[in-house]
Amino acid sequence: NDSRVFVDTNIFLYAALEAEKGLPFPVKLSQKAAEEHERWFQQQVEAAVKEADTPDAVFIPHAQVCGRWAAKGKEIAQRTTRQRKRA
Repeated sequence: NDSRVFVDTNIFLYAALEAEKGLPFPVKLSQKAAEEHERWFQQQVEAAVKEADTPDAVFIPHAQVCGRWAAKGKEIAQRTTRQRKRA
């Protein structure tokens, strides 16, 4: 289901951020911060949809996107493993 894919993708993205750079914000947000983040996120989605609806929009094939994410996930997993071995 689409919502499950969205949640899984967000979990992966947060794990990637944490492994690569550290989270740019606390995991548990205050109510105000959560509302601000939600507004920002909705603006990002609306901008992306608007851009995707333009006649000159360029779309990347699903298989190519999956391949890129798989490679990135493997890279992050390897980096995380190396960092844990050093610790």
